[in-house]
Amino acid sequence: MLLAFPIMSDYATLLAGGRRFFLTHGHLWGPDRLPPLEPGDVLATGHTHIPRLEALECGVIAFNPGSISLPKGGFEPTYGVFENGTLRVCALEDGATRMELRP
Repeated sequence: MLLAFPIMSDYATLLAGGRRFFLTHGHLWGPDRLPPLEPGDVLATGHTHIPRLEALECGVIAFNPGSISLPKGGFEPTYGVFENGTLRVCALEDGATRMELRP
């Protein structure tokens, strides 16, 4: 395991900017196996290490920031930002926005 502390839950939820975020690793919950969310909620995962940012047909936002240390699928190292109501996936090297969505 990469973490030096125990993870006691498979997910966490938080409210930020008037939006509900469901944060999970992604091995149990994901865009193909959604938890009980409402349109406009954000499902944030990381399991695949592949960046993704899109509104699903059901209205839930699928957000995977990619990975800064172990990017997969030929993608560069990336990270996620939620600022001023906008979700972004940014390149680690220069901070440039690679994906953007204002839900």
